[in-house]
Amino acid sequence: MQWNDLIAWIDEEKLGAVRANEPMADHTSWRIGGPAKVMVWPEDTAACSQLLGHCKTMGIPVAVLGYGTNLLVADEGIDALVINTREMNWILWQDHQVRVGAGASLAVLAGQAARRGLQGLAFSIGIPGSVGGAVLMNAGAYNGMISDVVSQVVVLDLNGGQHVLSKEDIHYGYRVSDLKKNHWFVAEALLTLQPGDRKALEKEMNDCLKARKEKQPLELPNGGSVFKNPAGEGAGRSIDRAGLKGLRIGDAQVSLKHANFIVNLGHATAKDTYTLIRTVQQRIHQQYGIFLEPEVVFWGLKE
Repeated sequence: MQWNDLIAWIDEEKLGAVRANEPMADHTSWRIGGPAKVMVWPEDTAACSQLLGHCKTMGIPVAVLGYGTNLLVADEGIDALVINTREMNWILWQDHQVRVGAGASLAVLAGQAARRGLQGLAFSIGIPGSVGGAVLMNAGAYNGMISDVVSQVVVLDLNGGQHVLSKEDIHYGYRVSDLKKNHWFVAEALLTLQPGDRKALEKEMNDCLKARKEKQPLELPNGGSVFKNPAGEGAGRSIDRAGLKGLRIGDAQVSLKHANFIVNLGHATAKDTYTLIRTVQQRIHQQYGIFLEPEVVFWGLKE
């Protein structure tokens, strides 16, 4: 596989800015990860479709990147074309509906909705991710989920084919969807909100931000919630009850502030972090018979 040929083709087709050997640590909230062979920043759905189709034909592996939260990338990097969606950040309002590009900030969108007096996204004000990632995994917090407001999603399959799906087509569940199961690329989404009181929404968002600051280790690089919450008890509470707060491997540490977060104390590696995740899983299973399922996505890491 000739990566230089791929870069030349992307430049020739004008499909977006492109770089070779781009450090993934610069694009993940953990600040961890080796280089991507090639990274490209397309600006629209058509460019993404062309990229996916070409890579499928040429046998080039592809990975899609939003804001790099809930993502752990191997220290050796990833031998793939990484499609970075940050330039696909359009937000187009029409009354109480909004069509949003995959790379738009979920927090920015929530702020705009509140200023328009529209409710349904206040829960997401502190979520540091993209709309595409949120729609894919059904992001949520404080009793709200993105699936509550999704009406339609434009996706691309691995061949670059475009499909328009309704909410009913997606089969959302807790931090899961058919979009994720079927490896669809979320290109854009249509969200439907409801009228609300602007001042009440602003207060709700401020309360969410205050709670996050008090309870989560926002002062250190982290990957967000590491594990999905099992039935009956939150993952963080189980980890805390097991006495694992502060458990450390290298510079990766179970947060002293919230046990379902692993923080990078400065020089944590993917190996450190991955080993710590598996250690926590094993300890919780040994003590309580509970399997903690990772919410984190792993790129290039092997058992």
